[in-house]
Formats: sequence, structure tokens, C-alpha cells
Amino acid sequence: MNNTWKLKKISKRIVLMFFLTVTLCSTIIIISVNNRYSADKILMDQLIQEKSNQVNTVITRLLYKTETLSALVVQADGNTQNFDKVAAIIFDSPALVNVLLAPDGIVRDVYPQKGNEGVIGYNLFGEGEGNIEATMAKESGNLVFGGPFNLMQGGQALVGRLPVYLDEPDGNKRFWGLVSVTLGYPQLLDEVRLSEFESAGFLYEIWRISADTNDKQIIAKSAGSIGEHIHYIEKYVPILNAQWYFRIAPARQWYDYPEIWLMIIAGISISFLVALTSQQNVELKLMGTELENMSRIDAVTQVYNRRYFMDIAAIQAQRSMRLKNSCFIVMMDIDYFKKVNDTYGHTAGDKVLETVAQRMKHLTRPYDLIGRYGGEEFIMLISDLDKQALLNVVERIRLSISENPMEIEGNYINISASFGVADVTTLNDLDNGIKLADSALYTAKESGRNAVIFYKDE
Repeated sequence: MNNTWKLKKISKRIVLMFFLTVTLCSTIIIISVNNRYSADKILMDQLIQEKSNQVNTVITRLLYKTETLSALVVQADGNTQNFDKVAAIIFDSPALVNVLLAPDGIVRDVYPQKGNEGVIGYNLFGEGEGNIEATMAKESGNLVFGGPFNLMQGGQALVGRLPVYLDEPDGNKRFWGLVSVTLGYPQLLDEVRLSEFESAGFLYEIWRISADTNDKQIIAKSAGSIGEHIHYIEKYVPILNAQWYFRIAPARQWYDYPEIWLMIIAGISISFLVALTSQQNVELKLMGTELENMSRIDAVTQVYNRRYFMDIAAIQAQRSMRLKNSCFIVMMDIDYFKKVNDTYGHTAGDKVLETVAQRMKHLTRPYDLIGRYGGEEFIMLISDLDKQALLNVVERIRLSISENPMEIEGNYINISASFGVADVTTLNDLDNGIKLADSALYTAKESGRNAVIFYKDE
């Protein structure tokens, strides 16, 4: 019962050790995942910075062709007869869709004309898509970048619109109209090689708030979608007046990396190995304890065996004699024990021996020594009591045995025991005290059994 309780207690420690090891391994894995995310974040910052700079450079370089168109109009004081020649010179990129002039906001000249015929006469201040940016340019007096939006000639585009002002004789400036550069979309972004995001293992999304609808408008994105739950970073990138946002996230989550699963498997394996090793250590300790108990405890009665009793009794007796304390040897023999074995069998006999030993332990102090001397014979070393107190203890043991039948396998068995007692301290010798107590026991059995005989009273 006690060993079972200890085993349960130790098992709880093993479970605790297992979970502590799992926790430690989990912490290492979490740190590893966080380190990976930190490294990814640094790389994502670098990529966003690089690609946003490239986008800004490409768009700004093309949109500033509006400055050339503006200079053409200003130098000719509004006369645009050389437009086709100038437009042909600045039209040097496959990303360009057209360049145009719009006096008072009405498109009058466009290059190239082929494919853009429907633009002639279009009012940039009307109700069409992208015209809000045209109004913003007129009101601000600055180059305004807009789009992407749908073109009336088909497809989508990004545009830059610059207002042009002419000097008046009175020194004032008169609004002449707009010059505009239209950029093909999404072809323009091909030059930036946004696919490098995906090559580096990231998803990306570039978006803005549409001036026409005030809704989020996706400008460019990777094939995979960035969910809100993914660890992403987002940065605002100003391009002239426009506000673009770059969002980037790892294409794979932590559970998509084989090495993380290897770490998890290794962590669980290590935890089980630690628990198994602990269990083996516990079993070895229990085996050691069991072997130790076997070397000192009688298997049937659970009191000391004869050899161990003699070893510790000698120490206890020497101590008592040195301190001049009382010390008594009590020899006890179960009366007619052979009849129990012959009548009920040896299993019942063992149960009787166990029960007698338990009653003896119950009526003595924890530090009193009790041993099985052999067969049905027991021995006790009791110290620090005077003679009468000792005899009272022994008498209680005798009565506990003789007056309380034992229920063994459904049978009530009446037994008794005889006792012989000797004073070790007066003899100053343990072995001699055992001999005299054994002699007193013999006298008790010869005088009718179920009795307590003190050696000096023989």
C-alpha cells in the first residue's frame, strides 16, 4: 500500500518532468519561429524599400515628361503646332500609352493618334474616371498622379496631369489647360520586377484609396492572398501626391517549414526519452528499495528479519547500557501454531503470523524493535521503560492475541502466545539477555502457555 502510494507520487513527478521538457522544447521552437519572423521582417523591410524606390523612380521619370510638354506650350505662348515633333521625341518607353494636350481641359492633341482617336474632344473636367485628379491639378497648380482607372479607349492606365499657366501682359498668369502623360497599367510595373517578392518567398499587395470611390483599390498583388492573420508589414509610399501602400508577408507560415516539424518531433521525442529515463531511474530506485527491504524485512510479517534485528538491536542495547537506561528482550512464541498449519493450511498460517505481527506493532512504540526470530517465534527489544510498564505492554499484546479471534478465509481462529522477558542492562550483554528471555519463554510454555514470564521471576 505504502509502495503503491510512493509509485503514484513518483509517477506524478515523471509526468511533471515530461511536461516541463515539452515546455522547454516548445519555448525553443517558439524562439526559433520568432527568430525566423524577425529575419523575414528585416528582409521584407529591405524589399519594400527597394521596390518602392524603383516604382517611384520609374513613375516619376515618365511623368516628368509633362514638364517638357508644359515648356512647349509656354514657349509658344499657347501655340502647339510643334506638338507631334516633341511628342515623338519624348515617347521613348513601352510603358507610355499616350501624351496629350488639353487646352481648358478639352483634349485637342494626342500622340500617337492611332488607337487614341476617341480621346480627341474629351473633357478632362467632366464626369469620367480620373477626372477628379484633373481638377486637383488645376486647383493645386502642381503635377497630380492618378489611377489606375479605365481608359475610354480600353484598358487601364496611370496618368500624370500638369496644369499650364501663361503669362499675361498685366503680369498675372492665365490658366491655359492641362498636359498629360498616360502610362500603361499594369505593364508599367513589369519594369520594377515585382515578381522578386515571390521569388524571395513573400506575398505582396500594393493598394491605394481610389479618388473616385474612396474604396480600397488593389494596384498589384501576388498570386497568393495575404490574410489578416498572417504576419505582414505594411508601409506607406508617397508617389508625388498619390498615397500607395505596400503590404508584404511570408508566403509560408511556421507550420509550412519542415525543419519546424522536425524540431517539434525532436522535442516530443526528447520529452518522452527524459520521461522514460526518469521512469527507469524510479524503477531502479524502487528495485533498490525493495532489495533493501528484502534484506531487512521479513516478507510474511513485515517486521525485521532475524539478521537485521540482531544488527540494530545490538546498537540499541549498547546505547541503553552506555546511558544506563532500561532495555528488555522479549521472546514470544505462538502456542500450538503447528495445528493452525495442519488444520487450515500454510496460507492461513502466514496470515496468522502477519496479524500477530501487526498487533504487536500496534501496541508498541515506533522506535521499539520487533523481529521474526524464526518460524512462529518473535523477538522484541524495548527500552526506556521500567519493569512494570514493560510488563503492562507485553500483557496487552498477550491479551490482544488471545482474546481476539482472527478471521482467516472465513474461519475464526483462536490462538494465544507465550512470552519470556529478560533485562539486558543488568546482564550487560545482549546475547545473554536473549538466552535468558528464551529460557523464560520455555518456562511460560511449560507452565501452561498463554503467559508472560520475567526471567528473575522464574
